[in-house]
Amino acid sequence: MKGLIALLTLSFVFASFPLTSQEVAASSLSTWGKGPGPCVKYMGSRPYQGNSRYALRFFSSCPDKVLINVCVTYDDGSSKFYPSARRVPVAGSMEIYTEPWKRPVDVNFTFGYYAAEIPPPCKAVSLVNPSS
Repeated sequence: MKGLIALLTLSFVFASFPLTSQEVAASSLSTWGKGPGPCVKYMGSRPYQGNSRYALRFFSSCPDKVLINVCVTYDDGSSKFYPSARRVPVAGSMEIYTEPWKRPVDVNFTFGYYAAEIPPPCKAVSLVNPSS
């Protein structure tokens, strides 16, 4: 069966994770993978350890376990790549914790059953500097 590549652009809703100080202004995401349409969703963010860090949550409704890779762009222009440490189970979630004292402004992620692409802009950084 050939893999289906789905590209999805959403505006984020911070429904289940209320923010206290500055809102995370996540603007776009890319979702690649096989399956019945986009089955991984960004659920929002919440403050973590006071207001110095954020916890970002992703939920999988895929019919099988998936790997999720996330690229977070911060307000200072830097980006950080967060690979999935394990396959996220069916109806499971994954949380990542941002860098201290940096505010995320953009979140991009990819998912796949066996491997996930590195999402942009982290992909461009990894092609230039393979050690990052």
